Amino acid sequence: MKNYYDILGVTKDANQEELKKAFRKKAQEYHPDKPSGDEAKFKEINEAYSVLSDSQKRQQYDTYGSAEPGAGGFGQDFGQGFNAGGFEFDLNDIFSQFGGFPGGGTRERRGSDIGIDMTISFKDSVFGITQEVELVKNNMCNACDGTGAEGKKTKTCTTCSGAGRVTMTQQTMLGAMRTQTICSTCRGSGQVPIENCKTCAGHGIVKSKEKITVKIPAGIENGQRLRLTGRGEAIKGGRSGDLFITVHVTED
Repeated sequence: MKNYYDILGVTKDANQEELKKAFRKKAQEYHPDKPSGDEAKFKEINEAYSVLSDSQKRQQYDTYGSAEPGAGGFGQDFGQGFNAGGFEFDLNDIFSQFGGFPGGGTRERRGSDIGIDMTISFKDSVFGITQEVELVKNNMCNACDGTGAEGKKTKTCTTCSGAGRVTMTQQTMLGAMRTQTICSTCRGSGQVPIENCKTCAGHGIVKSKEKITVKIPAGIENGQRLRLTGRGEAIKGGRSGDLFITVHVTED
């Protein structure tokens, strides 16, 4: 008899959130599209989660050591999402790491997040303060507005015919999987430079200094973290990551 709890690496009293986190981690580790992937293991993980995330199937499994027929398979729902335990589990979080989701659909590309530390006085933590920080990171090229094109002049990408995405079909033990990925030539924009920008060499981003004004709210405590959306690393054809600031308060 398969031990579904051992397969997911959880205890028998694991709640739904713990099951979900364990499934996400295992699925990312053994996804067939990864070099270290294992299709058999991946299918086994799906089987375990489909049973344990369903309260009725889980009760039957705990009582009799097996679930009802058909409980353990992804079947045809694989390309449409995965519903178990009364809620929808967003597999796009996993498949987006490999370029797309089986059956179509891609996620917007996103730059990396940045984390920094900031030290303030106890007085400033009580009343709040506004400070300016200077970071060296990937920023949008101002010369071409991130297009990577000299004079911002572009043409239609011939790889994806301007769609910004390409579709590939792969045969796996789970059946034919159609995966829609972001076009690697135009990086999802559907356009390519007629001539590369001389400032960024066509990358659309440049490594440069940027001064950012940070408003520390009154009453902040030592170790708390602030999030500035879109102030992280820029990326061509996507949105910038976020900036996370960990605030350290000196003793009074």
